[in-house]
Amino acid sequence: MAGINGARVLLYVNLSDSAGENWVRVGGQMGVSFNDTTNEIDVSDKLSGRLGERVPGRAKASVSLDLNFQTADPAQEFIKAAYRDRENIKVQRFYRDTADSLTGTAIEEATGIIIDLSETHPDQDKSTMKMEVSLNNDWEPSV
Repeated sequence: MAGINGARVLLYVNLSDSAGENWVRVGGQMGVSFNDTTNEIDVSDKLSGRLGERVPGRAKASVSLDLNFQTADPAQEFIKAAYRDRENIKVQRFYRDTADSLTGTAIEEATGIIIDLSETHPDQDKSTMKMEVSLNNDWEPSV
């Protein structure tokens, strides 16, 4: 089984604040991570043994994105405004047909809030942006 080239996985954001959809690729993407964790609840008692007993608790999902800062990118401007205004955003996982094309398939989408956004503008080097989105709901298939 062959692995997936990471360059084929992109993050899109929905720029529409109404019921319509206006999915736009976030420009300058260097890396995107989709994270999922589950808290555990310790239900051990004196008879549970050395390791105890646990059941799954609440889950947490997030998306982290590293990108080259681009001043004319509408998705980056939307992200900055949504973070400052504390608004929910819709994100979408997208798989490109090849690492060199922009055609492909929207896989799944979710809604969340941007909990971390940072820009760096070093001397004599590229400007970058990092963001983390904490998801409010599970990923749902894109239609």
